[in-house]
Amino acid sequence: MFLNFVDEAPERPLTKHTKLNRSARLKRRRIEKRDEERFAVVNLKESDGRKTASGQGNMKRKRGSCPRQTKSTGVLTSAKSPETNAPPAIGSQDHDKSPAEMTASLTKFGSRQFPKSLNRTEILASARTHLEKTAKSYHPVRSAPSSHIFSSSAWEELGLDPRLLRHVQTGASSSLTDSSCGMGLVAPTHVQVETIPLILNSSVDDVVVMSETGSGKTLTYLLPIVNIFAGTLPRIIRKDGTLALILVPTRELCAQVLEVATNLLRPMPWIIPGSVSGGERPKAEKSRLRKGITILVATPGRLLYHLRKTASMRICSLKFVVIDEADRMMDMGFEEQMKDIFLCLQSKRAKHDETAGTRWRTIMLSATQKSSPKRLFGIDLVNPVYVDASKSKSTQGEGFKTPKQLSQHVVVLDSPKKLVGLIGFIRRRFLETLNKPASRDHCKIVIFFTTCDTVDFHWNLLHKGSMYDPLCQMLGCMKNCLYRLHGNIHQKLRKATLKDFSESTMGILCCTDIAARGLDIPNVNWIVQYDAPSETSEYVHRIGRTARKGLAGSTLLFLRPVEVHYIKFLEVRDMCLTQISSASILGGLCQEHGDSSASFSKRIITQDIADDLQLKLERFVDNDKELNMIAAKAFQSWIGSYTCHEQALKKVFNVRTLHLGHIAKSFALRDAPGKLLKMVKSACSREKHSLEKVEACNFLSGHTSVKKSICSDSAPNNFVKCDNRRTKWKRK
Repeated sequence: MFLNFVDEAPERPLTKHTKLNRSARLKRRRIEKRDEERFAVVNLKESDGRKTASGQGNMKRKRGSCPRQTKSTGVLTSAKSPETNAPPAIGSQDHDKSPAEMTASLTKFGSRQFPKSLNRTEILASARTHLEKTAKSYHPVRSAPSSHIFSSSAWEELGLDPRLLRHVQTGASSSLTDSSCGMGLVAPTHVQVETIPLILNSSVDDVVVMSETGSGKTLTYLLPIVNIFAGTLPRIIRKDGTLALILVPTRELCAQVLEVATNLLRPMPWIIPGSVSGGERPKAEKSRLRKGITILVATPGRLLYHLRKTASMRICSLKFVVIDEADRMMDMGFEEQMKDIFLCLQSKRAKHDETAGTRWRTIMLSATQKSSPKRLFGIDLVNPVYVDASKSKSTQGEGFKTPKQLSQHVVVLDSPKKLVGLIGFIRRRFLETLNKPASRDHCKIVIFFTTCDTVDFHWNLLHKGSMYDPLCQMLGCMKNCLYRLHGNIHQKLRKATLKDFSESTMGILCCTDIAARGLDIPNVNWIVQYDAPSETSEYVHRIGRTARKGLAGSTLLFLRPVEVHYIKFLEVRDMCLTQISSASILGGLCQEHGDSSASFSKRIITQDIADDLQLKLERFVDNDKELNMIAAKAFQSWIGSYTCHEQALKKVFNVRTLHLGHIAKSFALRDAPGKLLKMVKSACSREKHSLEKVEACNFLSGHTSVKKSICSDSAPNNFVKCDNRRTKWKRK
């Protein structure tokens, strides 16, 4: 049990002492001897001129002589005396230092055969130095709306169809069911002014667009495509098949683009939009494709399925291919599927006599695409025009453009304080909204986690804790305001969750990066990154869920002391973060009526309340077996995800610098990490065994011959009888 550790990084490595048999002891001695011979060096001559050569004397390590760390200083010392420590390695620059000085500066991690030296003291010292240079504020900096994304040009200057212009500019005062209800857009954005004329110009082939999040990229390609189709004579009919294909990475973004396209096409009912994105029976999608869909929004996996399996899908006359969130679609996860999709499109087009030898126009859009590619998924782009809609051209190299009105914050907390810190932050935001309704009528927070299991754990903990008497005082304000969204949830529930959260005035959405791409959720006040993203581009897309369309928005990033260098990594890429005090985050735990005082006595009381809340959470999780198992799975999956950061971040997010006992406390767990991993492993094996039994029974229920053999109490050749009360069978 890890209840009394103080520092984030362990001063003494946690080792599991096991009793070894004779063969294991001999094997360990051979390994130790080999390592000592490998790292043995010639020591300096002593004053009497005596020289000690490597390999002389007894090289065996005696019991109790291996280096260890002391609690007081954290320095590696020998069990006997400092002079008996192992000498420095060959080629070391510290050969003039004593063994005690050398081991005081380095802490070894990794296997005995391949040790990795990691100066933990220097990491924490440099982290403190860097935090001194970071801008600080006790409370979060308030964000104000901005109109920098809007252009001074009018819609009439873009050369759009009058019917389309009237629909775009008409206010949304009428009911949604009325066909005259418009989109209520006052002025176009910079990216729309720069891109729409290029797409309307038939002499321009391919276009690559880069613009900040929330700047209207969806209408940037939908408006010119719909304008071209509306002016086509003879009028487009459904038998013409798909003329525009829009590829998006997630089902949620697919549904959102389809909704915008449906609203935009109200004045042109003969242009039919549709989508294929999974989560629905392919048979229903085949029926829609057979009738004809003019503008098709699709995810790569389901589109590839229909290109191969649906013969009635007419896509030979394709004119536009739009790749939204292009940087994500070019990742390794989608690369093979995208290559197969473009090969299928080319082969279908080559078989059609009328369109043979012609090609479609490609439009790529992203918020983090820094250059224009010349080749895309095995196909050469034709004279691609790169559009950077950033008003400021100062973002060069690896810099990213974020909304001007967005306030970015960071808080540094030790792992045991992260969970209570998150609760304190949410509680303060909710109480401020409830007690000051005149200044703010809604409070919506989106919290990003790395894995589906961590989302499930935090959602279950907050949901059950809000109805648990010892915790209802702290978590009661979150009751009926919790939502979750990740890839393991059924599609219908994901769609309903996103709709309910969008329509709510107060809510907390716990989600993975599935919600980081392109989703336009209205009135989101805060984006909380409880777990740091694995890629820098994901950081940009996460914070892009707020401060959209010129509205105000704020973000908060949780970091541990050993992860502070991530702030410098972001600052190099034009991200300006303000560090807020941990006392301000934890102060929400003792806040009753929106009081924001920061007295010294209140800070001490806050620490006591935080410790008491952590203890209550641990007791609550320990007494609930189901929640305890969810927490253990979340802990295991989080450890696995922590090792999956991009190469540039490997030194910042190094799993060897973590204290696994403290990480377990951030999941309100009391057991040792080794015990937790064993518990999860045994639970997974039981689930796998029960699943195999269910599959076998389902297989038996679908075969008449097997049923007869069961009735005659004789098993089929590939099944054996289970030792249960009832006669059941399972595979051999």
